[in-house]
Amino acid sequence: MKTTSEDIDRRIDMPDVDAEWARFEREVIGNASVGPSENPRRLRLPRAAAIAALVIGISLTAWASVWIVRVVIPARRAAAVSAADTRNRDTLATLATPADTLALFVFENVDMQTIARTLGEHYGVEPVFRDESLKSVRLYARIEKNKSLDEVVTLLNHFKKVRLSVTDGKLIIDGRKEND
Repeated sequence: MKTTSEDIDRRIDMPDVDAEWARFEREVIGNASVGPSENPRRLRLPRAAAIAALVIGISLTAWASVWIVRVVIPARRAAAVSAADTRNRDTLATLATPADTLALFVFENVDMQTIARTLGEHYGVEPVFRDESLKSVRLYARIEKNKSLDEVVTLLNHFKKVRLSVTDGKLIIDGRKEND
């Protein structure tokens, strides 16, 4: 003789679920024929309000998409082109706060003529090129403005293509010799 779940339910005095649910519907809900689509606890929004909310949601999504396409993507492209353009042109980025408290020259892919002119203006010396082809030599350097001109010349003399010296208030820019 097999024991079924119904036999076990009867032995432990388990009530019939379907009968209890029908009783609950009659006593608590008050309508024994309530189906899933007529659940009284469900929030009922008027149809017009639901449609309006849907239209507003779709409109905001469309507006955000257009904004991304017209504003964000072109701005990113412009920034990328600007960054690439900056690497290819003469650039002198002098980082300075409005009060010029951050005293740093930042030369990124800058030609020697621009560097010499900037240093000449800052230190009050006249740049003199002994070889005109050195004007187009491009360098990367970060130099603190509080360094003396001799310290700056020493730093820039670490580059292989140029040799700098200071004579009689002039910044002399000369090319390196093979054995230099």
